[in-house]
Amino acid sequence: SSSDEQIKVLTDKNEKLSYERDLEKDRADQLAQTSSENESSLCQKLAEANQSLQQSSAEVAQLRETVESLEATKTSVSAELQVANEKIAALEEKLTNKESYTKELLES
Repeated sequence: SSSDEQIKVLTDKNEKLSYERDLEKDRADQLAQTSSENESSLCQKLAEANQSLQQSSAEVAQLRETVESLEATKTSVSAELQVANEKIAALEEKLTNKESYTKELLES
């Protein structure tokens, strides 16, 4: 009978649509799983990058402290060198004066 054929056609269509719906649901579940895995991986990579950045920042801060310390040492050494040069100049002047005085004594 024609109603039996219609029921069969509708039942076949329903089964086909159910099958396609199940396929789409499986694809959606798989995409959600992949998306979740990607998000987890990205979060882990971001955490590693942040940790590396913090470590680099700490190293930069340490290097800045070292540079400041070296600059302070340089300033101190420069000042000491200036004082030493002034003492040398004063001693050279005294020596020159003594040599001149000795020469005058010998000539007189």
